[in-house]
Amino acid sequence: MGTGCVWCGDPRSVELGIAVSVIAMGAMLLAGGRLSAKVATGAVTAFALFHGMAHGMEMPLGARTAEYFIGFVLATATLHACGVVLGKFIANSAANCRVTGVLGVVMAAFGGMLMLS
Repeated sequence: MGTGCVWCGDPRSVELGIAVSVIAMGAMLLAGGRLSAKVATGAVTAFALFHGMAHGMEMPLGARTAEYFIGFVLATATLHACGVVLGKFIANSAANCRVTGVLGVVMAAFGGMLMLS
């Protein structure tokens, strides 16, 4: 099942891509920002492909595409804004390294559980 299968809509490939992306995001947190911005941006963009494909495949047949899309854009923007605020709070906290390390381990473990399910 490679990443190319995502384009044919194989749900197993999409779910595997999501699980791998969650593990990789946990690893990026554990790396503590030691990745270049270009590498991190490329990885997050690739991960977004799997997540977007999964949500597109979940769209009910009778749904209005524009409304469904607008709802996901608004939800995504809200989640990103919350992530930026939380990230700035953690970055300014004295326990920055410890918090990001714990979050990285939890996220990677969750990705592993996704792979096993």
